Amino acid sequence: MKEIKPLKNEDGTILVISLIVLALASMIGIAATMTASLELQISGNDRHYAENFYRAEAATMVGARAIEGTLPAVLRAGKFKAEGETGDEIPLSTSTDPTGADFPDIYEDNTWTDETGQISAAAPDAISNGVYKAKFLPVNKGVPPGDSLDQTAITQINEFTIYGRSILETADSSKKLSEVIIEVGYRRRF
Repeated sequence: MKEIKPLKNEDGTILVISLIVLALASMIGIAATMTASLELQISGNDRHYAENFYRAEAATMVGARAIEGTLPAVLRAGKFKAEGETGDEIPLSTSTDPTGADFPDIYEDNTWTDETGQISAAAPDAISNGVYKAKFLPVNKGVPPGDSLDQTAITQINEFTIYGRSILETADSSKKLSEVIIEVGYRRRF
């Protein structure tokens, strides 16, 4: 009779080894797919943030141009409207204390509204489109301390803070995907 020794019988060993190698390769493939998917999401979010950032920056530049193009008499009246623009003059927010009660809450959606009582202005269509909404909000902080001390001068330097905001929303405007707010200092003599 023939004696069978289990340790010497190697039939089917290659099958077990190949199944283990196949399972390991499958796990590595799944991990690589998940990593690639995560990297795509990260790069998409980074692209949205960068585009939002540049649109908000462009909105602040539009705001600075609007302040620069506004007639001095209109600025002295606490409003702004660039020469050649149509529509009503928009009231300027005025505050010297960012922590004061009269300072606009830039994180509140109502501060940026376009409805009646508008205190901000929409940026041009080149900056805003269907899913990106860019706006600016100028705040006149008045004459900065230490500047324009010459009271005999006809004009004084006024300091402005111009906020730019860009929001990326879903196509149906039901959800904010990202938001960027930028603050830029600006001075104008008038």
